[in-house]
Amino acid sequence: MQLRMIADARLITARRAFEFGPDELRLTVLSIPQVREAIARIFAFQTAQVATPMPTFAPPMITVPPGLVFEIGVLNLPDSSPMPIRFLHIDGRRIVVDVAGPTSGAVAVFNALKETLANTRSPDGGPAIGQFKRTQDYSEISVKFGFSPDSLLAPGLRDLFNRMFSSPPGLDTPAGIVVPSLRFGIVSPTDDYVGSPQGNDQSRYAIDLRLGSLPSDNNYYSSAPLDTESHLKYLADLGTTLGSPATVESD
Repeated sequence: MQLRMIADARLITARRAFEFGPDELRLTVLSIPQVREAIARIFAFQTAQVATPMPTFAPPMITVPPGLVFEIGVLNLPDSSPMPIRFLHIDGRRIVVDVAGPTSGAVAVFNALKETLANTRSPDGGPAIGQFKRTQDYSEISVKFGFSPDSLLAPGLRDLFNRMFSSPPGLDTPAGIVVPSLRFGIVSPTDDYVGSPQGNDQSRYAIDLRLGSLPSDNNYYSSAPLDTESHLKYLADLGTTLGSPATVESD
């Protein structure tokens, strides 16, 4: 599993949704005990239950059964380290795979799922998992850059904020450090703006200091609606733009 990596980058999570048309994903068949147990067994899931999946790329459909929730498993790949699986969630129109690794790992989990259930059929003879019609991606990466957090601001704003939060003359207290958190999305220029979504919206880009790190570490957290390969390229371009070219290596 080859992936072009930025030096000092760490893949936190990669999530891919496989979305299906009507009746291409037979949730009731997948929910029966022997099928559910086969899925849990092949990936050694610690949790395997019929339940409503959490919202990820969209709210889960309201159906009976409500969905399948598998959590904390592993995919053993030939000639590779075990791929940790955070979760595998299934609702009436979507299979969502989340791994602690590259997006190619999520694809490998989905392919292994399909292979495991290749002979599982519904009473009408159709496959339990048909053909998906599209995918959506989300990933989180931490990366160390050479630029300070205030480099994310335009020069004029950076100068203004640094003046505002500098130490008053005669005081020994250290000056405050401006630490912006950048969040942005892509919208149509011809549609009314509906406002910024609340919470961790997986359709938006975000970059911030890594939680638990010192500002001087220049260790950043980035989330984006991208597969990990595209996300790493975006971060490499960001580093180059802000004067901290990334060292790229193969992992």
